[in-house]
Formats: sequence, structure tokens, C-alpha cells
Amino acid sequence: MTAPQVELTEKFERYNPVNPLPDEIRTLPSDETVCKFCGVSYLIHNEIKKLELELENVKSQLVGYQEMKTKFSGLDEENMGLRSKIEKLEGQCLEQTQLVSDLSVSLSSATGQCTALKEEYSTLNERWEQQSILYKEQAVVSTQSRSRYFFLQRNRLIKTFYEFRLGILTLRG
Repeated sequence: MTAPQVELTEKFERYNPVNPLPDEIRTLPSDETVCKFCGVSYLIHNEIKKLELELENVKSQLVGYQEMKTKFSGLDEENMGLRSKIEKLEGQCLEQTQLVSDLSVSLSSATGQCTALKEEYSTLNERWEQQSILYKEQAVVSTQSRSRYFFLQRNRLIKTFYEFRLGILTLRG
């Protein structure tokens, strides 16, 4: 509104009739209360009251719309923030999925290596057991060989001693 219009509306005095219009006049169709020449209602006061009520309704609706607009603008900002969070979380989810995939590959590789090492351990353990058995057998054979060697050496010494003794006895004799 411009300044002159504001002044006119502020200076405009309203007349409120003491008695309302009778129902039969109020319920008349608008084409019966309108001047056929200029189109202005004979019951202009009643029309103005209807328009004032409608204006008040529109003003209250406008206030409600303004409040909703304020709410929605706040919700739009929140919605944008949530959308950016969703995008960020989706990016993180993709990164985590890639990481899980990489770790799965590493795990399967490590599992394969572990299986190979277990097989190698089993093979080495079997060889060690075989070597241990051979060593024990060799130790027994070696011990027997030493015993036999010492036994043979002792017998040779004894034989040599007896031969020497026999040679001395034959010399004396």
C-alpha cells in the first residue's frame, strides 16, 4: 500500500448497524439486490461486511502460510543438511565396502598362505620324525658298533697278551 491509501483506510470510519438485516433480505440472491444499471448492491453495507470477514480470513490464512513458509524454509535447510550427510555417509559406505572387499581378498590370500604353511609344517614334521627315528636307529647301531668295536679291541688285546705270554712260555720252555 502506498502512503495515501494507508491514510484513507485509517481515516475511514465504519458504521456498524445496531440491528442486523432480516433473514429474508440476507438470503436474497445477489442478482435481486444488485442495481441493474451500475451493478452496485443495494445492500452494500452487508457486502462490505462479507468482504471484511473474508479479508480477515485471508489475513489469518496468510499469517498461517507465512508461519508454514518459515517452517518449511527451516526444514529445507535441514533437509539439505541431511542430504549432504546422506551423501557423505554413502561415500563412507562405499569406502568401507571397498575396504571390506580388499580385506576379504587379503584374508583369502592369507588363508591360502596359512594352508600352504600348514602343509609345509606337516611335511617338515614328518621328515623330522623320520630323521629322528633314523638318528635313534643310528645311535643304537653306533652304540652297538662301539660296543662291538671295543669288544673286538679287547679281544685283540687279550689275544695279543696271550700270544705274548705264550711266546714267553715257549721261550722259557
